[in-house]
Amino acid sequence: MLALLCISAYISIPISFLGGMLLTILNFVVAIIILAFPPKKAITIIALWLVMGVVGIPVYIGGAAGIGYLMSAVGGYTFSFLICACTIPFFTGKTFNRIRYTILAVISAFMVDLIGTAWLGVMQHYSVKTAFAYGFAPFIIVDCIKVIVAVQLIPQIRNSFLKSTV
Repeated sequence: MLALLCISAYISIPISFLGGMLLTILNFVVAIIILAFPPKKAITIIALWLVMGVVGIPVYIGGAAGIGYLMSAVGGYTFSFLICACTIPFFTGKTFNRIRYTILAVISAFMVDLIGTAWLGVMQHYSVKTAFAYGFAPFIIVDCIKVIVAVQLIPQIRNSFLKSTV
């Protein structure tokens, strides 16, 4: 899953009216990780990915790397993945429940977008309204759709990983 997370940062669509900000499948993959794996594994995968980027391996969006990326205006979105990994898996339960998982996935999308938007606003000195317009509104619907689709894959992924560890 770590390799898939690294690759997912390269799959993106630039949004020209937002100064080239990128729409990626990162949060789709993060949702799978935080919903399919126990807390310790989810945290480890996301933390390793963050460390890989910090030490210069180009695993962030568009092949970016380094602490400078994390401290940039979009770094909050990246940090938020670890925050999701440290919270959401503790609420998944032992068995898959589509409704609970869908709610948790949508909560994770809101967490990512709200934390990223707050960071963007602070780093760019935006008003709350401007930060919301640039960092939240254009992404939240698509992000919710991505994580809801991710939920549908959780039973298959869990079964696949259980079989591979036996």
